[in-house]
Amino acid sequence: MAAKGQRKFVKWAILAVILLLIVAFFLLRSRSGSAPTMGMSSTTVMQGSLTTTSSFEGSVHASRNQTLTAAGDATVRDVFVQEGDAVQDNARLLRLSDGTTAISDISGEVWELHVQAGDYVTAGTPLAEILDPASLEVEIDVDEYDIRTIQVGQPMDIYISATEETVQGTVSHVGRTAHTSGTTTYYVVTLQAPLSENVLPGMQLEATMVNEQIDNALLLRMDALQYDEAGRVYANKEEADGSLTTVELSLGSNDGVYVQILSGLQAGDVVWYTDNQSIMPLMQQMRS
Repeated sequence: MAAKGQRKFVKWAILAVILLLIVAFFLLRSRSGSAPTMGMSSTTVMQGSLTTTSSFEGSVHASRNQTLTAAGDATVRDVFVQEGDAVQDNARLLRLSDGTTAISDISGEVWELHVQAGDYVTAGTPLAEILDPASLEVEIDVDEYDIRTIQVGQPMDIYISATEETVQGTVSHVGRTAHTSGTTTYYVVTLQAPLSENVLPGMQLEATMVNEQIDNALLLRMDALQYDEAGRVYANKEEADGSLTTVELSLGSNDGVYVQILSGLQAGDVVWYTDNQSIMPLMQQMRS
């Protein structure tokens, strides 16, 4: 047992020596003026355009539709239409044994028939649904923080996942009636869009609008940003001699990948960074 414990101690001692040698290596490099960039990545500040967007989830709805139901207990005597038939308003759809006739109030298409001749129905039983395919529109949920940025006539790109198509829509109505989900309040915004015949009511979608278009902006990858304990943002800029200098940054807008640099860097500057934020304070100490 003693020999086994001694071997374990020697193993850990060797590992400790190796770690000390690694630290000494970095210390010597920093004192000689070289940047300790091992295990780091670099990126270059560039000048270009930055577009910021907001996205909202929603679905396809029909603004003109009608569901006909039975007024009382009866038997379906006659059915005058089939699913897919085009009908005009005031068209007869079916007749019940109690003498009532189900009539369409809108022009459109027989979207669904729920009964057939001979079926027994009770009060409230759905009989048929009429829908005008030309009335399909997009409804999105906009949260309480973004609703004031939405205006009638505003364009948005609409992506319908089920049909894998993207069309451009225009805001036609901004709802003011709120509904709450969790701790956030939402408002329904309606868009008109040239939807294809493959699009059906209920299909889910994502609408995206442009918030800002900034030209000639200084851009840096967001993963190159570093933060200190006080929450200040900085970058590790490479100097002409290869050493690194910590520069504090002032930031503007971002698109989730790139951020606008307002001060602290110039186009062409090389920035070194690491995904492990805990390593950066050690490297700062090693360079001092």
